[in-house]
Amino acid sequence: MGEDRLAQSSAARRHATRDAVVVLPGVMGSNLVEDATGRRLWGVLEIARLTARWRDGRDLATLAVTEDERDGKVGRIRPDGLLSTPEWAPSLGLEPYSNLMREIRACVVHPDAVLPFDYDWRLSVEFNAGLLAERLSRHLERWREHPAQMAARRSAPDEGDARVVLVAHSMGGLVAASMCARRPDLAAQVRASVTLGTPFEGAVKATVILNAGRGLPVRLDKKHMQELARTLPGLHDLLPTYRCLVTDDDVVALSRGDLAALGADPDLAERSAVFHRHLDAAALPEHTAVVGYGQETAQSLRLRNGTVEALFHGFRRDGADRVHRGEDGRPVPVDHTGDGTVFRYSATPPGRKAVPIVQDHGALAATGSALDIVRGVLEEIPRGSALDGTGVRVRVPDLVTVGEPFEISVDSVQDPLAVTCTVEDARHERRPPVDTPRLLRTGDAETVAGTATVHDAGLYRVAVAAGVDPVTRLVLAVPPASAA
Repeated sequence: MGEDRLAQSSAARRHATRDAVVVLPGVMGSNLVEDATGRRLWGVLEIARLTARWRDGRDLATLAVTEDERDGKVGRIRPDGLLSTPEWAPSLGLEPYSNLMREIRACVVHPDAVLPFDYDWRLSVEFNAGLLAERLSRHLERWREHPAQMAARRSAPDEGDARVVLVAHSMGGLVAASMCARRPDLAAQVRASVTLGTPFEGAVKATVILNAGRGLPVRLDKKHMQELARTLPGLHDLLPTYRCLVTDDDVVALSRGDLAALGADPDLAERSAVFHRHLDAAALPEHTAVVGYGQETAQSLRLRNGTVEALFHGFRRDGADRVHRGEDGRPVPVDHTGDGTVFRYSATPPGRKAVPIVQDHGALAATGSALDIVRGVLEEIPRGSALDGTGVRVRVPDLVTVGEPFEISVDSVQDPLAVTCTVEDARHERRPPVDTPRLLRTGDAETVAGTATVHDAGLYRVAVAAGVDPVTRLVLAVPPASAA
C-alpha cells in the first residue's frame, strides 16, 4: 500500500523526472564554517560582521588557505550547505540558491532525489571534483534503492535505471566538467548537464581581485581581499586562459611572468595551468550552457608596471583564432558583453550552443529564465532561446554610503517608459521596496539614469525590469564612518 501511494504521488507530479539531480554552487556559493569553533565564516547573516569582514579583514585571515590545506590536509574549514542568504564580496554579489532548489525539487518524484553539493570553494577545482565523484556515486546508489524511485520505475519499466542530471552555477560547472573528464564511468551515468555562467576559459575579474587594482570599490581596504585571494587555489583556477592581454599591437595569453607580476601565486598559477590543459568541457554529457550577457564585463586587460587595467571589450577572431585587425593593423575592439563577471564566450565551450539570458552573474541561478531552462532539461521538454525582452545593461556601485544618494544607470534602453527600478532589502524580501527611483533619459538616447538612497546599513538588491526578468545587482550599504 505504501509503495502504491508513492507511485500515485509520483504520477501526480507532471513531467517529474525519476533521475537524481546534483546541484553545484559557484565560487563563494557554499557556506563555510570553522570546524573547531562552529563559527560561520561565509554565508553570515549579520550585516555588522559582513561590513567588518571587508573593512578590517575580520574572518578573512581565517579563510586563507594554509600550506597544509594546499597539500590536501583539509577539515579546518568545512562547507555547511548552499547559500541560503545573499552574500557580498567586492565586485560580486551572490544570490542564494533557494529558488533553484525549490524549482528542482518540484521536478523530481521525491525531494530525496536532489543532492546539494556544498564544497569548500577556496580549494582547487580538481580537489573538489574528486569529492564530487565520491558523493555522486553514493547518492545515485542510494537513490536507485529509494522507494519513490522504485515505485516510479515500475510505472515506466522500459526506461532503465535512474541516472543523474548535473546543474551547476559558475565554478560548479568546472567541478562537474573535471569530474566527468576524470571519471568517464560516472559521466556515463549523467543524462544531462546544465551550466549557468561557468567560466570555462576563466574570467578577467579574477586578475583584478588578485591584483587589488582597478575595478574594486575604492573605499575598501583592498589589501584584505588581495591577501586572501593570493592563497586560494580555487580563485587561481578562474584565471583567464584565453588571449586577453593587450600589448602594443597584439592580444596574447597571460604568461607565467605576467601572472606573477599581477599578484598570482606562482605555484598555484602553474597548478591551475596544468588543470586547464586537461580540462575538457566536452566531457559534460548533453550539455546546455546558459550564458549571461548584456552587462558591462571585463573581457581583456592591460598590465602596466604590475597593475591590471580591466578593459570592457574583447576582440573578434576568425576560424584560425587570428585577431581581426583594422586598416592600421591594430586589433579591432568589440564589446561582446557578459554577465558582469564572466565574458560571454568564456561561458560557451567550443562546439556548444549557448542559451543567452540578460542577467548578472550572481543572480543567474535565481532568475526565472534560467529556472525555466533547468526545468525543461529535467522534464526533457525542448526549449528555445531565453532571450528576454530588451537586454538592458545595469550599472550601480558595489558599495554605497547610508544616507547618500547613489546613481543607477541603465543602457541599451529601447523604451524608457517600460523601464522600472526598485531597491529592496535583499535579506528581507517580503518587505516593501525601500526606494523606487525614477529613471529618466540622459543625453544618450538609449540611457536612463536616476538616484536612490538607503537609510540603514545592509545588503540591498537593485532590480531593473524592461522585459520578462529584472536584471538585479546586490549593493552593500555601510555607515559613513565605514565608507571613509
